[in-house]
Amino acid sequence: MPGIWHTMMPFFASKLLLKTSWTLLLAIFLAAGVVAQNCVPPPIALPIKNVTLSTGKTQRGVLLTVAEPEQSFAFLPYWRVNNTFLYGPACDSLNLTWDGDSCVTFRGGVYKPADSTTKGAPPSSFKPPMEPWSSKTYKFFSDKFNVASNVTLDNFVFANPVDYAGWDLQGYDPLNMIGMDRGSTFMSALRSTGRIASSAFGFWWGLDGVEDNDQQQGSFVLGGYDKAKTYGDGATMLLTHHPDCPTSMMVTIQDITLNLSNGTDASIFSKENGGTALLACVVPQRATLMDMPRSPYFDNLLSIIGNSEAGRSTGIDWWTVIMDPSLGIYNGGITFKLGGGVSIKIPNHQLVVPERKIDKDGNLYVNASRPVIRINSLQNTTANVLPILGRYFLTGAYLMGNSGAGKFTIWQANPTTDQSLVAVNDGNEVFDPSKTCATTPTASLSPNGPAGGTDKASGSSGNSTLSSGAVAG
Repeated sequence: MPGIWHTMMPFFASKLLLKTSWTLLLAIFLAAGVVAQNCVPPPIALPIKNVTLSTGKTQRGVLLTVAEPEQSFAFLPYWRVNNTFLYGPACDSLNLTWDGDSCVTFRGGVYKPADSTTKGAPPSSFKPPMEPWSSKTYKFFSDKFNVASNVTLDNFVFANPVDYAGWDLQGYDPLNMIGMDRGSTFMSALRSTGRIASSAFGFWWGLDGVEDNDQQQGSFVLGGYDKAKTYGDGATMLLTHHPDCPTSMMVTIQDITLNLSNGTDASIFSKENGGTALLACVVPQRATLMDMPRSPYFDNLLSIIGNSEAGRSTGIDWWTVIMDPSLGIYNGGITFKLGGGVSIKIPNHQLVVPERKIDKDGNLYVNASRPVIRINSLQNTTANVLPILGRYFLTGAYLMGNSGAGKFTIWQANPTTDQSLVAVNDGNEVFDPSKTCATTPTASLSPNGPAGGTDKASGSSGNSTLSSGAVAG
């Protein structure tokens, strides 16, 4: 018997080893599955920069490329539409600038279908979302959409404007458009392919002055926000429907003060105001610091700085006020005090700039004899229009919106080149960056609370904080 036992021992040992190996492999497989279910994709950060177009000229916007070989375009997010609109191959400036290369710069580039090897027709299953314009004024095509270095949407369906004279965008919104309304095909495609955890976005226009030191690349983040570019405690507010606010991001302005060069501050709110606040809509793509009521606010501003309105710009900063250069140009800043306890300061180099226009060859040029204050003064005919805070407000403020949670947050911006991307879910809860992954997971991870760390703005120190466990508290 001992001989038989010794003979059988290797057999039982190999069976036991095989069973143990399979058990170990199964455990590893299950553990990997748990990890895949408990991680979320990291946000996608798109640069806002001077994009080099096919003509060799530049236009500032969100850099995105389309087709194979790649064609580069400057886009801007737009909250009235759901599709992603791409102009071309013809370019119509609607007499707002010159034709040819000038129009190409004006539009942020035009698509050349003949140069694409990946262009196609939309799939039969595609159901176009509704738009504010007649469907006869645009058509659809599909092509490769290169969103980021590691994110590509094959056969993405674009809307191609063909008859847009009646869209009445004028020079306010001339660029290619990323539809960001609730039916956004762009955000839906990224979510359905597991590329982002939610429809949350972060937006900072960057610095857009004239001198090199007054310029910095901005950021448009999808599926979260860039914590490094926030400073201090943000104010979280509910998205609020208003017929004149396409983004639903309504804010209460409690005061606007001019930061004078002598070190004093002067409010443009009337002394007889009695504490009345001013409501405004945040519209990130609009080329203005603010669409401001003429009376009493802009009248008070002109009185304090000792200047007058000499005209309006028909350049990049469309319909903002040209000041009288003979009266001396304002050299101070401006600060907005918002409800929620957040104050946003805009320095002079982002508030007052020379007029910028596009020449016949598509180059941007400045005219120092026409100083622009980046405010659109609402006249008698538009006195009852809802005020707007535009992209130059977002040189000093960082914005995160989340349609899934019905909330948005505004921080003081920290103008840094550092990046710290934080994923956010539909509950407006943030995720520890170490819990994100580059695979295609579900977005069901329970939040671990906001990421720690300290973000220091230039010349000051402090923490950039969110309320415990969630952006909205």
